[in-house]
Order: sequence, then structure tokens, then C-alpha cells
Amino acid sequence: MLEWLHLPWRGKDFDNIEDLESSLESAFRPVEPSPEFVRDLRHRLVNFPVPVTAEADSKVPMYIALTITSLLSGVAIVGIVIWIILALMGRLPSHQKRIEASSNLAY
Repeated sequence: MLEWLHLPWRGKDFDNIEDLESSLESAFRPVEPSPEFVRDLRHRLVNFPVPVTAEADSKVPMYIALTITSLLSGVAIVGIVIWIILALMGRLPSHQKRIEASSNLAY
């Protein structure tokens, strides 16, 4: 995939870490950071205060609400599945039978 990228250590087996380090040292040219960058970094590290964050609110109420919601959802799903199974088995009165029964009561 990166055949165009020349990696001098590619395909070599290194027996110890010193060989790998020397290979990497020869592959990469060290860069001196600008004095302005070093000065700015030192200033920010030494002079800027560490941000203090407020302690996070307790997540217990959220977990309780999620638990209750999950349980109610589970009960609703089980109820719907039972209702569908009973409807498919013919145990529940059909809509037509309920209409006929209500029309018989009206007379």
C-alpha cells in the first residue's frame, strides 16, 4: 500500500532495541524547535493555572430512570407478544364477533 514510502528499516529483523534505535536515528533527521515555541510552551506549562473542573453530578438518577424505562419497555414487549400469540391461536375474540355482540345488545 505504501510502496512509494521509503522506510529503511522495512523488511529487516531486529534482534535488540539498540539496532532498531540506530536504524530509526539514521532514517529521521532531528529537528530543532524554534526558541519562540520553546519559550511559549514553557510559559504555558509554568504560568497557566491547572483548570479545575466541577465534580460531575451523580449519574445514579439517570441509571435508575434508564432501568425503570427498560423494565417497562420489556413488560410492554412481552405483553404485546403474548397478545399476538393468543390472537393467532384464536383465543381472543375477533373484531367481527365483538361488533356482532355489541349490535345484539342494542336491539
